[in-house]
Amino acid sequence: MYLAIYLATKGDPGEWLLGWLAWDLVGKTVIGAVVGYLLGRLIGAAVYRVRVGDHRIVGFA
Repeated sequence: MYLAIYLATKGDPGEWLLGWLAWDLVGKTVIGAVVGYLLGRLIGAAVYRVRVGDHRIVGFA
């Protein structure tokens, strides 16, 4: 149902399909992957540096 409404409001797919593929599919996926990677590295680095008293919260085995 949502796809039918979307197609009805956007018009001919030839007009918007390439832009949708470039931005909505590829662009947003790449941005999401980069932001996820950077936040994961940042949070991981912060967690490995946290100490409670003389003990680390996360340590290497």
